[in-house]
Amino acid sequence: MLTLLDQNIEQLVQDAGPIQDLFLKIRGHLPETAIEALVPVAYIESQQLEVLKAKQRLADQSRQEQMAKDKESHVARVEDLRRRIDTLCRSHPTIVGEIDRLKARKAELMKELRLIGDAITAEETKLAKLLNAIDGLEQEKLRYAQQANRLHKNIQPIPGFADTDLKNIEDADQIHLCAIDIICGLLNL
Repeated sequence: MLTLLDQNIEQLVQDAGPIQDLFLKIRGHLPETAIEALVPVAYIESQQLEVLKAKQRLADQSRQEQMAKDKESHVARVEDLRRRIDTLCRSHPTIVGEIDRLKARKAELMKELRLIGDAITAEETKLAKLLNAIDGLEQEKLRYAQQANRLHKNIQPIPGFADTDLKNIEDADQIHLCAIDIICGLLNL
C-alpha cells in the first residue's frame, strides 16, 4: 500500500482504485485504529474535485498576476516613451530656429556660404532624424499601449481564495500522509 500511496496528491485523488481494492482485501486483518485512518485514503477520490479545482485556481491566479505585472510594465514603458517624445518635441523649435538663423547668416555672409551651407545640412539632418525618431517612438508607444489594453481586458478575478485552495490540498495530503504513517507503523518501518 505504501507504494500505491507514494504519488502526488493530484494523481492520488484521480485514481485511488488500487488502494481501495487493497484496503478491502486487508481491512479484516487490521486493527480498528488503522481501519479508521485508512478509510479516508481508500476513498480519497471524493477529494478529487476540490483538489483539481484548487490546483486550477492557483494556476489561473498565477497567470493573472503575471498578466497584471506585464500590463504595469507596458504602462510604465508607455509613460517613459511619452516623456521622451515630449522632450524631443520641445527641442524641435530650437533646431528650426537654428536653421533659420543659419539661413539668414548665409544671405549676409556670402564669403562663408559653403561653411554655413554645411551647417544647415547638418541641422536639417538632425531634424529629419528627430522626426523619424519621434515617429518610431510614437509607433512603439502605440504598440505598448495596445498590448497594455489587451492585457487589461484579459485580467479577470479568480473566484475563491488561494488560502482556502491551499488548505483543501493540504487537508487531502494530510489524509494521504497519515495513511502512510499508519502503514509504516504496522509494518514497523
